[in-house]
Amino acid sequence: MPVSLYLPTVTLWEASTGAPQQLAPTKTDGNSRFELRGKSVGSDSILYLIAAGGEAKAKKGSGDNPGIVLPDQYSDRGPFGDY
Repeated sequence: MPVSLYLPTVTLWEASTGAPQQLAPTKTDGNSRFELRGKSVGSDSILYLIAAGGEAKAKKGSGDNPGIVLPDQYSDRGPFGDY
């Protein structure tokens, strides 16, 4: 996921028939790269990432903005869990 933020928190989530589960939170490095490690998930799960906070790279030096939230979904069912 290309992240246009500087130092946001990135969290991997799992959605299935129950409540969403937070699997792995991490911070990006100074180059907006991140690494996540999580447990295996069920075949009916949809995985998604949320990048939150940080500062917009276009306005570097503006400080952390908790109002920034960027979602991105991963699934073998296509965009947004098409069945």
